[in-house]
Amino acid sequence: MTEKINQLNVFKTLVEFSPDWLMLMNEDQSVRYISPAVRKITGYEPQDFIKDVNLFKNIIHPEDRDIIAHKFKTVTTHHHHYSRSWTIEFRIIHKNGDVHWIEHNCQSVIDDANKRLLGLISSNRDITDKKHTEQLMLKMSLIAEQSAEVVALTDTNGNIEYVNPAFERTTGYLFEEVKGKNPGILKSGKQSAAYYKTIWTTITNGNIWRGHFINKKKNGNIYHEDAVIFPIFDNTGKIINYAKIARDMTEFMETISALEESEEKCRTTSRLYRLMADNMPDLMWAKDLTGKFILVNKALCEK
Repeated sequence: MTEKINQLNVFKTLVEFSPDWLMLMNEDQSVRYISPAVRKITGYEPQDFIKDVNLFKNIIHPEDRDIIAHKFKTVTTHHHHYSRSWTIEFRIIHKNGDVHWIEHNCQSVIDDANKRLLGLISSNRDITDKKHTEQLMLKMSLIAEQSAEVVALTDTNGNIEYVNPAFERTTGYLFEEVKGKNPGILKSGKQSAAYYKTIWTTITNGNIWRGHFINKKKNGNIYHEDAVIFPIFDNTGKIINYAKIARDMTEFMETISALEESEEKCRTTSRLYRLMADNMPDLMWAKDLTGKFILVNKALCEK
């Protein structure tokens, strides 16, 4: 008897100190027992749920009530056709008005001899922070997917784990073709091994590298990109990934090259005209609108 009492005390202690809100419900969903953790998760006292049989239903978020009601009705009405345990996530309204996400793990208590449902035991965990993190990660994922900039993620060995659609459009490589490979497949041979060594040393030392790449697409065409490569750290400060954000600068570089070529042609043409003018016996000159000489040939200077 003493051993059983000790076991009950241990069980009671575990239930009372569990961070999860534990609850025992009757077949009609009225609450028979609820643990103290409900106070922190919902803002209500355990006895509030005993006194008000509808409180549990009422704190469920209005948009989730029909789903939960349908689930409970299905389980209680047709319990012999369904699994004795299930997990479902839904929102509740805290007493202070805040919305909290709950992971509800429920177990049916069934009298096997009579195939009768005796009640429901549930464990309810506050997963609000987890949900917020998931939503934030989803937003970050959408930003990367919809970004016009190239985004790539590698493991600590530099092997590709993720690339966004902009990477695929820019390089011609699909994610499936580069997954697990080193970004070195994009090397054009126009930049030295020392250049890439400097990049690797910079980021493995926990620093950010900014610079320019002359890369090669899948079809062999050369393209330019300005890039930022940086390490990603976990909560302990350990590097767990490397990320690159880059902008395709090919069109810009081609424009700059065309302008430089045009300027060189202008300089060459100017030198030719000057040479022609100096070799002409006639006097030649040019003035601007203010009357200042801007060009005189050799014949005029010698006059």
